[in-house]
Amino acid sequence: MKRGAVYFGIVVVVIALIVVLSHFLRSARSERELAGEESKGIAVTTIPLREPSPIDTISVTGTIHGRREAQISAETGGRVIALYGEVGDFFSQAQAILQLDSSVKSLAAQQARIAFDKAETDLVRARNLYNAKSISDSELEGARLGAKSAETAWRMAEEVYSNTTIRAPFAGTLTRRSVEVGETAAPGMPVAALVDLRQVKAEFELTERELVATAEGDSVLALIDVLPDITLRGTITSRSLQAQEGTRTFPVEATFPGAPGIASGMFMRGFIIVEGKGKGFLVPREALHGAGNQSHVFVVENGAAHARRVHSETPRGGWVVVYGDNLKPGDVLIVTAAKAIEDGEAIVVGEGTEQ
Repeated sequence: MKRGAVYFGIVVVVIALIVVLSHFLRSARSERELAGEESKGIAVTTIPLREPSPIDTISVTGTIHGRREAQISAETGGRVIALYGEVGDFFSQAQAILQLDSSVKSLAAQQARIAFDKAETDLVRARNLYNAKSISDSELEGARLGAKSAETAWRMAEEVYSNTTIRAPFAGTLTRRSVEVGETAAPGMPVAALVDLRQVKAEFELTERELVATAEGDSVLALIDVLPDITLRGTITSRSLQAQEGTRTFPVEATFPGAPGIASGMFMRGFIIVEGKGKGFLVPREALHGAGNQSHVFVVENGAAHARRVHSETPRGGWVVVYGDNLKPGDVLIVTAAKAIEDGEAIVVGEGTEQ
């Protein structure tokens, strides 16, 4: 009986070893097959690029500026006694930026008002005397001119006094302050700079051929190298019809909504979307990778995936228009891949590929 139990135990152990060995062999075979498939390349689906849509682009480079920018200068002189806010703060229109000492100018304005009030009293007295035929026409005219001159002097003194408070000429962000408390500002001296970045504009230049292909209202996409996740979408708002001396190019401005992180003076790369024979291709949304100036697609060349930098419009449903000088009809575009692919990586075209 004991011998039978031993034999039974041996059989159980042998069966278990067979099961484990079988599983190991199947796993090893699957890993070899998977490795063999991956060595051939990543499985992808593709479509050929057809003739482009009726879209063309003109590439431009330029500089971003605020919609409005101002270097603010003192209109009167005086010692700086107060600074309001900090560089980078947003100021509403007419909000005080800094204060000059106004004590002397305030007294001058009060003195001018007293002189004006006296001149008006003298004019009333002169009119009464004139009506009583006690003074001549010239004396009455002298009193009238004296009152007018005193009023002008008073208003000028009031203006000088009010200019001791330097205010924002429009709503915007304070980008520079050139004085500190205790320093003296002279008339005409720059004391601050203000930029309105709620809207921005790009300034660039076009050749004469490019100029005649564009019009005010044409769409413009702008990319900023240091802000790769931002694409500005705006329109041409002005086109100069006089060429620059020397370069024979024409200044053009496009206006865009502002975006976080943008600063005046940043370099932009952009393109104007115009009607033409076109370089734009309508492709499935999933074929587009990245965003902003990092947008790209992959095309198949010699059994490998090659990245092509593109610009794109806003996706519409499952499709998007992409355009770039490095795409042409007949290129084989990768739509989906079994896993993330890199530039130059080997690929295998799989099922679902459109011919």
